[in-house]
Amino acid sequence: MNAATLSSATLVLALALGGSIGAHAQPASNSGAQPEKGGLEPLIAGVPAYPTDAERRHVEGYADVEFTVTAQGTVEGAHVTASQPKGTFDAAAVAAVSRWRFAPEKGRAPQTLTKRVDFKLDPRNASSSASLGPRNECVREDAVYNYGDTVDVGLVNACSVPLLVFGCAPGTGRYEGRWLCTDSEQEGNVLVQQNDRRLGTRFVAGTGNGVRSFTYTEGFSVIRAPNSQYWWIACTERDSTCLSDARDWVRSVGGQPATVDPRDRSRAEVARSN
Repeated sequence: MNAATLSSATLVLALALGGSIGAHAQPASNSGAQPEKGGLEPLIAGVPAYPTDAERRHVEGYADVEFTVTAQGTVEGAHVTASQPKGTFDAAAVAAVSRWRFAPEKGRAPQTLTKRVDFKLDPRNASSSASLGPRNECVREDAVYNYGDTVDVGLVNACSVPLLVFGCAPGTGRYEGRWLCTDSEQEGNVLVQQNDRRLGTRFVAGTGNGVRSFTYTEGFSVIRAPNSQYWWIACTERDSTCLSDARDWVRSVGGQPATVDPRDRSRAEVARSN
């Protein structure tokens, strides 16, 4: 396997037949390995690529792969028999196992094996991976203004990292009974804490629609109908995957009937008000 394709996550290839191969972000090649009792031990077992979305969401799991080892030591017919979470790691596990190589043995009948491929994040990278994905927990409700027919909710950033916030809520007026969405990116604002030294500073940055001017600000408003909840996704300003998911979310939810569940329209985790 090309080293450039290896994930920063630690993976452990646990053999369902009782043995184990440890792989720490590098290809595993054990030329002196002996076949285990009642089965075969791979001579070469490359590290699977950790699925980007699963790593971003800090998801761990496994996939049990069944396959046939030929007399030449190659792998055929690899397929997943069980996995958790279902479907998340299937493709990566099958691709990796298909590249495994076993000791050739002339005249040996094809043997069918089942091995488990575990996907576990490297705790040494926790600090860097924690900055990826939605940072919804950083958004706090500040001031709420009830105007009778509409409610203006002010949101603030409780974390030190700058955020772009995307929000949707049941609207009023021509949006009555439908989702009304807005986002700080379109407003040209990036949320920082109320005492942040960058407040009021302007800068230019690229977005999904080109380049525009932004200002570091301390608040973001969501307009909702009375007695309704609002939903949001908060992304750090440099998390391109989260931002792309959030843009797609507001586009797919905005204007839709309020009976539509916002969670069903998002690839990213969505937060909801109380």
